[in-house]
Amino acid sequence: MSAFRQPDWQRRERRPQRGGQRGSQHGPERGRHHATWRVRVTLTIAETPAGSALAGLGGLTLYILTDEADGTIHCVDDCATNWPPLTGTVDAGDADASLLGTIDRPDGSVQATYDGFPLYYFAGDQAPGDANGEGLGGIWFIADPAGNS
Repeated sequence: MSAFRQPDWQRRERRPQRGGQRGSQHGPERGRHHATWRVRVTLTIAETPAGSALAGLGGLTLYILTDEADGTIHCVDDCATNWPPLTGTVDAGDADASLLGTIDRPDGSVQATYDGFPLYYFAGDQAPGDANGEGLGGIWFIADPAGNS
C-alpha cells in the first residue's frame, strides 16, 4: 500500500495550530488519529478570462457565492467538496486589507471573507488564472479585487 504524499508546496505551507478547538483560531482538536492544520495564504490578483480576480494558494482563483450576501454560510457538505472554502490564516497581500475578514463556518472552522462574502476555490480550476466556476448556476462569481460583489 502506498501512502499519499502531498506536493512539496503544500507541505511547506502547512503549520500546526496550537491550542484546543478544532478549526478555531486557537488550535487543533487532538483526536486519536488526526490534528487540524492551518495554512497561511497571501492573496494575489490574477488575470482570468472573466477579468481580474483574487487568487489564493498556487494562484488559484477565488470565488464568492451570491446566496451568502446575508452573511449566512450555505455552501456545506457536497457543496464544500466542489467549492472548498478558504480557511486558515489569510494575509491581504495584493488585496485591499480593509475588505478582508472572517466568518465562522457551521463545522467550527474560520473562513476568509472579502467585502463580506466568504471566499471559495472551485474544484474545476486546475491552473492559475482558470475561472471555470465563473457564473455557474448564476450564483458563483470570481472574487473582484475591488470588492464589487
